[in-house]
Amino acid sequence: MKNLKNSLNSNLESLLGKLKEIAHLNGIQSLLHWDQETKMPKEAIGSRTEQLGTIASTIHRLQSGPEFENVLKKCVDLRTGDCVLKNASELETRLLREIHKDWVKSSCLPESFVREYQETISISQNIWAEAREKNDFKLFLPYLEKVVNLSNQKIEFYQNSSAFNSQKELTGHPYNFLLDEYESSMTVNELDPLFSKLEIGLKEILQKIQSKNTTPKKMGIKSLHKTKPFFDEKGQWDFGIRVLEDMGYDFEKGYQEKSSHPFTINFHPNDVRITTRFKENDLFEGLSSSVHEGGHALYEQGLLEEWFGTPFCESTSLGIHESQSRFWENIVGKSRAFWSVYYPILKDIFPEQLKYTDCESFYNDINLVNPGEIRVEADEVTYNFHILIRYNIEKKLIEKSLAPKDLPEYWNNAYSEFIGVTPSSDANGVLQDVHWSSGGIGYFPTYTLGNIYASQFYEAMSNELNVEECIRRNQLGKIKNWLNENIHQYGRRYSATELVSNITNSSISIDPFINYLDKKYLR
Repeated sequence: MKNLKNSLNSNLESLLGKLKEIAHLNGIQSLLHWDQETKMPKEAIGSRTEQLGTIASTIHRLQSGPEFENVLKKCVDLRTGDCVLKNASELETRLLREIHKDWVKSSCLPESFVREYQETISISQNIWAEAREKNDFKLFLPYLEKVVNLSNQKIEFYQNSSAFNSQKELTGHPYNFLLDEYESSMTVNELDPLFSKLEIGLKEILQKIQSKNTTPKKMGIKSLHKTKPFFDEKGQWDFGIRVLEDMGYDFEKGYQEKSSHPFTINFHPNDVRITTRFKENDLFEGLSSSVHEGGHALYEQGLLEEWFGTPFCESTSLGIHESQSRFWENIVGKSRAFWSVYYPILKDIFPEQLKYTDCESFYNDINLVNPGEIRVEADEVTYNFHILIRYNIEKKLIEKSLAPKDLPEYWNNAYSEFIGVTPSSDANGVLQDVHWSSGGIGYFPTYTLGNIYASQFYEAMSNELNVEECIRRNQLGKIKNWLNENIHQYGRRYSATELVSNITNSSISIDPFINYLDKKYLR
């Protein structure tokens, strides 16, 4: 963009100036969210809700108001999104296409709705955290009902917009409109057959593991959880920071904090922050959270600063974003090569706790295939079953064939039938995830898409790098650089489908993921 700026059309330059102003306000809004999830006093929730509502409506006014529209229409046809600038480059045309799409979404929604929605999810997140702690679904239910109702209202606004309806790929199931917010242009018609095929493949692998008794015996860290001393938080923290530094997370451009549900938040490529959480009796909780969020953060730090404020300084999609976190958490962080480097370091930190185990049994333990009730604790083979349950629930909520009040019973039955376990409580069941409280209906499928994409990228990366050797030699920077060059730097220049095709020379496919699991757990 530095070179592009020298020859920018004056109308486009004005448009980018508007976008940068909006980006700064988005950063302030994110900072308020960060504070709310980490250090905000409990009694501040009322004033914070109003602050977030005010800034959300201000941002919306700037995005969809007449001043922005007047500048935008000098660059694109507002109805079609086609570029109207003379001698526009292919890059400028792509950029304007994405800017126009964002404008269409924003202009569909009334400012009053945007404020109400933001205020609702702000307080809803707070109530969810309390309800989870108290194991009280009824406490959260009125807020969940409101989030679902507002989500359906949002869909109606989109459906009633002539501009949005020009995107014919989203017609059909109403859930498509919410899914599009996280995975652009992905639809139920595409996901259903993909997920059905994946379900069959995963069940076959799980059945083979169970029938051949290839599940490793429980010998490592999890078998130590009933004994003392436990794994103190400071030791876990120090170890996680060491791994994040080796991954290439730049602590000059970010830092880690604690929260009830780990997340990554970005204000600018030079300010990307993560959170984690710890359990004294579960060594892998904090580490996997740090590595997972670190994968997200590397993506955000890898975006090109010169495009800040534009879609080219935003992730391609949440599915591609999740591919980065799942890649680091599982393909790297649960590999033998990784622990050949880090197990000796871990044992130096926790000599008493690990004195009766070794690297191989530790590796076996963290890769134990054991269907359970908690998504974030699930192994690689059964994890996506958790997502498929949530995906089906979300569709039913939007179809209105499932009422929020009936969720606990439906959830428990689905888990019993699909995974073979019945949640021990609502806190470990329907209340275990923050996503619905924050309005994230449509987000969950991106986790499974992330696993699929990650395996495809891993396969492509392996054609250029000896990935295992890079990990074994603690040269994680080489892996990060490959991801920077092939994925991060492009932002939204390419769609998820285009990016997968560019990197792998194929379309989205579950085969690399199934092959990866087969090789790791059966061969």
